[in-house]
Amino acid sequence: MKRALIFALSVVLLSAAWTPTASAATEAQKLAAILAGLAHLNYIQCNTAGSTFGSWNDSGTVCGSSDNDAQTGAALFAFLTQKSKWPAASATQYATDVTNGIKYLLANASTSTVSTNNAGTKICPGAAASCTAIYWSICDYQTYCTGFVSVSLDTYGLSQGIANVATTTGPLAGLTWTQIAQGITNAFAAAQATSSPYTGGWRYYLPSNTDADMSTAQWGALALGYNESVGAVTPANVKPALSTWLTYDDSGGQACYLGGSDCDIGPTNSENGAWLVSNAYVGGANISGPIAFLNTNWTTAPNNLWYGNFGHTYAMWSSYKGLEASIGLTDTTHITNLMTNCGAPNNLPGSGICNWWEDYNQWLVNVTTRSTDGGGNLYWPGPGLGEPGWQDPMSTSVFTAIIGAAALPTTITQTPVNVPAVGRWGLVALGILLVTFAAMKLRGPRTA
Repeated sequence: MKRALIFALSVVLLSAAWTPTASAATEAQKLAAILAGLAHLNYIQCNTAGSTFGSWNDSGTVCGSSDNDAQTGAALFAFLTQKSKWPAASATQYATDVTNGIKYLLANASTSTVSTNNAGTKICPGAAASCTAIYWSICDYQTYCTGFVSVSLDTYGLSQGIANVATTTGPLAGLTWTQIAQGITNAFAAAQATSSPYTGGWRYYLPSNTDADMSTAQWGALALGYNESVGAVTPANVKPALSTWLTYDDSGGQACYLGGSDCDIGPTNSENGAWLVSNAYVGGANISGPIAFLNTNWTTAPNNLWYGNFGHTYAMWSSYKGLEASIGLTDTTHITNLMTNCGAPNNLPGSGICNWWEDYNQWLVNVTTRSTDGGGNLYWPGPGLGEPGWQDPMSTSVFTAIIGAAALPTTITQTPVNVPAVGRWGLVALGILLVTFAAMKLRGPRTA
């Protein structure tokens, strides 16, 4: 997760994962993978009394202390977005897991007082002289941590009533879910870069920051969009400034880590997915360059900390969000360079349509090798690319959310959420009707 800190890169190509065979994922197989992922997350949550109780950490073991805020936010997001699929026998336990995880995050928030961004522009609601910034920093880089935390808190807050008080203890005592979301927005608004060539982006730190990269900028867009969904107000200057950054970073139609004429790292799948979700949040229309890059590089194997797609936790999550926000989960026209043989004759998924999202699903469910935890639950161990923050439980959390069609709020997509009706559990009849047409139209077997 710490993009500036280069660990010794252990190049793991996961050779077994690159065989694009196996059948397309049925709805039953997808559901089984989701349930196994949730059972694993339940199994590894810290349930020992102490300062880390209720959290998840980046080693995949119980009660560690690394990246707990980001890992906990990701795990909670998986549980919350897949709540309708919780087994009756596990519902009480999973609800307890969520409650304990939320309590952990609320107790470990950081706060400070802010008033303007670095250019002196007032960023507080109602042009107030000052306001509270709320953020998380256990994972060192506050934008990453807070980006993951905000989406889970906002999703949970919607289920609890956004005007209700979230907690009566700790640094956020007495605040409602909307007020907490506003505090997170205040932090990102204060930290938005104001100096060329970084104007409009974010990098690692909240609530003070001077530069930007595309990897980090997406967390500002995601946090702000989710915060708006629970009633937070984003300052009027933020979206135009972010549009400036996206224009700078769209280097020749492809998004890079630092953008401009000096691409530095990239272009990568990760950065182009991040660009797409950020662009959706600001209401941008031209997506052709990043989409074309993703299509061309869709089957690229992970070959270090930044590059690749299938098996690269960060890239798959970034691409999922960007494509969901830009073209939706049912689109079959933009990403055609598929990794698996999904869409081959007699190999259609449960939805009846094979596309980029079902390509991800088939790979995650029926192609890549999963591990088994001490409780007998299957999970995704992660890429092992020298960055523990993107291994389990982060990998299991985001892959579970991808298969489960976790939806972005309309405050990010700018349109009604495009979750495919044919992908809803139980709508088999429509899938049957589409099989003949899809078999004629869709591409044949793909190879890596």
